[in-house]
Amino acid sequence: MIRDTIWFIFAGWLIPRWFAAVAVVILSTALLPIVSLLWQRPKLPKNAPELVRGWPILGSVDFYLQRCKFLEKQHKRRKGQPFSLYYGPHLIVGLVGEAGRTLLFNARQFDVRAGYSILLAASPHIETDIDNPALSQVNMFKRILTRERLINSLPKLLEDTDVVFGGLSDREAVVPIFPFMYRLVYKLTHRTGGVHEIAEDEELLDSTLKQFSSMEDCSLLQIMFTGWPLPSMLSKLWAGFKLHRVITGLMKERRRTGRNETDALQFLMNLGETDLEIVKCVIGILFSGLLNTGVNSAWLLSYLANDRMWYNKVQAEVDAFIARHRRTAAESVLDILQRIPYHDWDTQLPVIDVCLRETLRINLYGPAIRKNISDEDVIIPGTDQVVPSKAFAFYAMDSVHLNESIYPNAFHWEPARHLPGREEGTNKAHEFVAWGSGLHPCSSKVATLEIAVAVVAMFAHNEFHLAEPDGQPRLRPLPNLNRDNLSVNWPSEAVYVRCQGMCSREGGEPEAEETYETQVHYYNLSSACAPANMLKLGNGRARLQPATSKRTRLCDPETQFSPPVGIIRRRLRAAVGWTRLSWRAIDLRVAGINTGCAAASARLFHVLVRLALPPRPSVDGSITALPIMKIAAILVTLGVASCAVAEDVLYSRRHLSKRFIDSDGNYNMTFIHVNDVHAHLDEFAKSGSDCTDLSKGCFGGYARIKTKVEELRKTYPDHLLLNAGDEFQGTLFFSYYGGEKIADTINNLNFDVMTLGNHEWDNGDEELGKFLKNLTFPIVACNVKSENEALNKTVKNYHIFDKHKLAIIGATTETTKGISNVGNGTNFLDVTTEVQKAIWEIRNTTDIRRIVALTHIGYEEDQKLAKDTEGLSLIVGGHSHTLVGDMPNAAGKYPTIVEDKSGNEVFIVTSYRWGEYLGSIDLTFDKQGRALSYHGAPIHMTNTTKFDKSLQNKVLAWRKPFEEFSNEVIGTTKNELDQTNCQKEDCLLGQVMTDAMLDYRRNISKNAGDELADFAFMNAGGIRATIGPGNITRGAILTSFPFGNAIVQLPYSGKDLRKMIEGWVSRESQFSKKKTTSWFQISKNIKIEYNPDNDSGSKLISVSVGDKPLDDDRQDYRVVTLDFVARGGDNLVEPTTGSAALDTNSDIFEAYVKANTPLTNELEKRVVKTDKKTPDSTLTTGGNNATSTSKAGSGSSSTGDAKGSRSAASSLDMAIIFAFVVAAVVSLVM
Repeated sequence: MIRDTIWFIFAGWLIPRWFAAVAVVILSTALLPIVSLLWQRPKLPKNAPELVRGWPILGSVDFYLQRCKFLEKQHKRRKGQPFSLYYGPHLIVGLVGEAGRTLLFNARQFDVRAGYSILLAASPHIETDIDNPALSQVNMFKRILTRERLINSLPKLLEDTDVVFGGLSDREAVVPIFPFMYRLVYKLTHRTGGVHEIAEDEELLDSTLKQFSSMEDCSLLQIMFTGWPLPSMLSKLWAGFKLHRVITGLMKERRRTGRNETDALQFLMNLGETDLEIVKCVIGILFSGLLNTGVNSAWLLSYLANDRMWYNKVQAEVDAFIARHRRTAAESVLDILQRIPYHDWDTQLPVIDVCLRETLRINLYGPAIRKNISDEDVIIPGTDQVVPSKAFAFYAMDSVHLNESIYPNAFHWEPARHLPGREEGTNKAHEFVAWGSGLHPCSSKVATLEIAVAVVAMFAHNEFHLAEPDGQPRLRPLPNLNRDNLSVNWPSEAVYVRCQGMCSREGGEPEAEETYETQVHYYNLSSACAPANMLKLGNGRARLQPATSKRTRLCDPETQFSPPVGIIRRRLRAAVGWTRLSWRAIDLRVAGINTGCAAASARLFHVLVRLALPPRPSVDGSITALPIMKIAAILVTLGVASCAVAEDVLYSRRHLSKRFIDSDGNYNMTFIHVNDVHAHLDEFAKSGSDCTDLSKGCFGGYARIKTKVEELRKTYPDHLLLNAGDEFQGTLFFSYYGGEKIADTINNLNFDVMTLGNHEWDNGDEELGKFLKNLTFPIVACNVKSENEALNKTVKNYHIFDKHKLAIIGATTETTKGISNVGNGTNFLDVTTEVQKAIWEIRNTTDIRRIVALTHIGYEEDQKLAKDTEGLSLIVGGHSHTLVGDMPNAAGKYPTIVEDKSGNEVFIVTSYRWGEYLGSIDLTFDKQGRALSYHGAPIHMTNTTKFDKSLQNKVLAWRKPFEEFSNEVIGTTKNELDQTNCQKEDCLLGQVMTDAMLDYRRNISKNAGDELADFAFMNAGGIRATIGPGNITRGAILTSFPFGNAIVQLPYSGKDLRKMIEGWVSRESQFSKKKTTSWFQISKNIKIEYNPDNDSGSKLISVSVGDKPLDDDRQDYRVVTLDFVARGGDNLVEPTTGSAALDTNSDIFEAYVKANTPLTNELEKRVVKTDKKTPDSTLTTGGNNATSTSKAGSGSSSTGDAKGSRSAASSLDMAIIFAFVVAAVVSLVM
C-alpha cells in the first residue's frame, strides 16, 4: 500500500528524468479517459438506498481503507436500513438484516463470480460465461473436483501429509504455522486440482508458491485503479506470466514425451481446452484453495493449540478414527489412513467438523459481494428500494457471523455452539455463510477433505502447542485478525507452534510412565487491569518421563513454565511413602503487582520447581525427598507473590483410545445407554406429548433408537446396550397396555442388561414380576431385597460378561418405597453399602477388574456413589432426568468425572429422559480395570434419524385401540402449559392443575354447605409433560397426569402447616427428617416466601393464606392434595389415611378445561425467593400430625436436576498450605 502510494504521488521525483518524461506522457494520456470513466458512473435511481457520500471521483474509499469501522458506522447511521456507495465507476448496495442476506444469496439475478472478481480486482480472472454455462471455468471446476477424483487423490494427500508431519515428529520443531500450512495446502491442492510435477518437486513448489503469494497480495490502489501500471500490479502480472510459463512448459513436456498423469492438468488437456484456458482454470483452483483452505487450516490448528479442551477432543477423535481401522498393532499410521474409505473421512470426524465450522465462522469476514447482471432492478424485500441493474450488492459476513443474537459471545472461538441440541446459526436462512451460501459454485468438499487430512495427520504424528520463535511457550493470547485486510485473513503477527513426535504411537512409551494432569493459570491482578482483562498465561497438561528414561518429554507448553502439580504429587508419594495422595488438579493464580511482577513470580516458581524435579536416587535405589521438600519449604517461606490455590475439577484428557488389546493390556469398550424412557415408545414433541406438528420437531421413539443402535453395533463390535430403568409410566402405551408392549419393544432392541427404576413398581410387585418374566435379558439391582418370588428369580446383584471380562452392578433409588407402589415384602437397602459389597465380591471370587455400575439413583447421587466407593470405572445412571454434555443448559459434562476413594477416576454418564438422547461412550480400561480415556457424546434422536420400519409399524398398530379416545379435543389453551420447571419453581401447568383441584373441592363443599378449602397443592413429580398452546386433547391430559391419583382433603393446624411447608422449601421433612423427593406446586389463595440460603429448617420466611398471614393458633385449615401425597409420597406430608378419595386429578383437569376453555391462565409468582433472613414467626418442632402408615401410591417423582455445588476454595487453600508447612518441617528435619 505504501509502496503504491509513493509511486503514485512521487513518480516524477523518484526516477530518472528521461524515464519520468515518458511516464508523464503515458499517464497523462491515460488520465483523461480514466477520469471520464469515473465521472460516467451510473446515476443513482430514485428508489435506490440512500447514498453514502464519499470522496470526489474515488467514492467511498473507507470501504477499503477501514472496512469494519466503515460498515459499523453505516449500520448505526442507517439504523439497519440498506445503503449505497460508489467505488470508482461502480455502484454498490449494502444489504442488511435477514431479508438482505436472503436476497443476496438466493437471487438468481446476482452473480457471485462477477462480484468476486471486482472485490479483489487483481485476482486471477474467472470467466462468467453467463450465456453459456457449459463453457464457463466454474463448470470446469465442477468437472475437475468430483467425488471420484477426490477419492483417487486421497492416497497421495495422505502420503504428502505423512511425510510432512512425520518429518516434524522426528525432531523437536518450532514451526511458523501459517506459512507452513499455507505451503502444505498449496501442495495438496496441486494433488486435487493442479499439477503433480509441481507437487513432487520441492524447488518448483516453492518457486511457484512465491508467485502465488505475489498474485494474492492486494492493496487499495490496485482495487481503485485496476489496470494502472503500479509496481504491485506489475509484480502480479510478472508472477502470472511466470506461472503461465511453468505450467505451459510442463504441458509441452507431457505432449513431447507422451506422459499421462491423473491430475487436473491432464484432465483439462484431454478435454482439448486451449493452453490459456487450462492455465486460467488451474490457477483459479489453486488461488481459491490458498485463499480459503491454506490459511483456515492454520487458524484451526492455532485455535486447537490454544484450547486444550478441544485439542483433547480432537486428539481422542483422531485416536478412535485410527483405532477403528487398525488391523494389527504393527501397522503404520499411513497404512491405516490410506485404507480408510472416503466416506469415513466425510462422516466420521464430527469434532473436527465443528471446530472447522467455528474457525470459518470467526475468521471469514468482510463482504460477500455479487453483481446484478440482469437488465432489471431487484427489489429489496421489506422495502420499496432496489438493487439497480448492473450494480453490485454485498452483505457483511461479520453482520451475521459476529452477531451476538445469533452467536452469543461471538468473538469467542467455541465449537460447542455447533453441536446437536445447540446448533447456533441454523434457525434462519444463511446464518452461516463461510464457504459461501445459496447459489454459489463452491461445494467445499475439496477444502474440508484437505483440512481433515492435514489435521488428522498432525494429531496422529505430533503433540503440539503454541510457542515463541525460540520454542518457549507462547504466554500471550493469539493475535487478532486484521479485519480491514483486503485479501487473505492472516494474523496480525506470526504464530508459532512447537511440535513433538507422539511417543505413544508406534512402539509405545516405557511402562513406568505415568500421566498426570494439571491446569495452571497465571493472571495479572494489578489494580489497573479489570477482571475481564485478566491475562491467561498458561493452561495445559504436565507429562513426566520416569527417571530411567533417556530423555524427558515436554509435550505441553506448561511443562516448561508452569508448576507441574501432577509431578509434585508423584514426587511426594515417592518421598514420604504416601500411597493415597489424591490432590485434584488445581488452578494456581499468581497475584503480582503488575504484569512484570506476575511474570517474574511465575518464572521464580518455575525455576524452583525445575530444581525440584530430578529425583536423586539413594544408595538403595529409592528416591530421596530432599529436593522437593526443600522447594516446598522455600515456597512457604517466600510466599511466591501471594500464591492462592483454588480447586478446579479437570476432565480426563488422556489419549489412549484404541479399539484393540494393545501391548500394555488396555481394552476398549463401547457403552450405549438409555434411561427414563417412560413408555415413550413412539416419537414425541419437545414437551413429551404426542408429536402432532412436524415443523416444531419430533424426537425419540424406540424405532429411531433401534436404527442408531444398529449403526453403532456395526461400527463398534465390542459394545453393550444398557437400560438404566423407568420404562414404565408416562404415556397411554403404559396406561392402556401396562408393561406388555414395553417388554415387546425393549426385547426387540436386545438390551444386554437393565436395572430397575422406581416407576417399575407403579403397578405393584406382582405386575412388575410378570413384566420381568417376559424380558429376554438380565436384570440387576443389588440393593433390592424382596420376598416376592418373581422378583427374587429375575433380579440379581450383578451380571458378568465373560467375553469382555466385565461386570455390571445394578442399583435402584432407596426412595422407591416412598414414591411408588411397593409391596410390604420388598425393601431397598443403602446403595453405597450394597454396591461396595458387590465390588468386593466380584474381585474376591473372580478375575474381573472392569466393573461398571448401572444405576437409577440420580445424577447427584451417582457422583456421591463414585466418591464413596472404590473399584468402579463407569457409572451409567438415570432417575433425575439430567441433561449432560456440551448442549445449552446441560447440568454437567459427558462424562462427568470424579475421583473415588482411592483417587482413581470414575466416569459418570446419563442420557436425559424419554429417549430424546441416546448415550454412547467409548471407554478404555487398563489392566487393573481403571478408566484411562473416553470418546463419545449423547446422540440427539431428532426426526432426521430414520425409523426402523418393522418396529415402527408395530408401535403404530398398538396406537390404534386408544387413538380415537386419545385424540378427542377437550378444549383449548392460549398459552403453553409448561411442565419443564415444575421441579424447581412455579410452573404454569402445576398452577392450573392445583387451581382445578381447589375449584373442584370448593364446588363440592358449596353444594354440601361445608366450609370451603383454603388451598391445594401437589407433588411436582406427578406432572409429567407440557401441554402446548392450541387444542388440548384427552391424550395430552393423560400424558401429563398419568397416575390416576385421587383428590383428598386434609385438616391441619396452622402450626403443623407451617412446619410442613418449611419441609417443602428446605427439602427435608420437619417431622420425620427424611429428604423430600419432589418439589411442590400450589394453587391460588396461598403465597409462600422463602430464603434458599438460610439453613435447613429456617428457610421459610412467610406464608399467607387468603391474603392473611398463616395463623399458628388456627386449628382448621383445609388443604386439598392427592391421595398419593397424603399417604406420605415424596415425604411432603406425614402419612395419613382415612380421608375420602374423590375423582382422579386427570378427570378433574378435564372438567376444568371444559368449563374454562379457552384457558388464558398466565404464570403467577406464588412461591417467591427472598434475601430476608428472619422468618415471620419462630418455627417450633413439636408434635406430629396423624402418623398411621400405608403403602405408597403410584404417583411419584424423579428428583429434579440440580448442579452440584463446588467446595469452597478456601478449605483447599488451607489444606495445601498445611501440606507445605508439613513439608517444610520434614525438610528441616532431614
